[in-house]
Amino acid sequence: MVLLRGIGLAKKGLGLLGKDKTQAIKSFKPGTTFKGQQTVGEVKLKASLKKLKDVSEDYKDSIRKWGKTVDKATETIKKIKK
Repeated sequence: MVLLRGIGLAKKGLGLLGKDKTQAIKSFKPGTTFKGQQTVGEVKLKASLKKLKDVSEDYKDSIRKWGKTVDKATETIKKIKK
């Protein structure tokens, strides 16, 4: 290794010094951003919009069912009147 160090081949990152070169992320500096990162407000907004969409679909389904019930009732009333 002395010879390799002398000519500069045993530099950090070449793996010739016998050390493990894999590094884990240990910490982040404040203000660091990542690709695709969302703020807390964006996450909460998406969650609330999803809940609103689910509730509105449930409401639409209940209105459809109620409309079918009303239609059946009106048909029954028409049959009774005849």
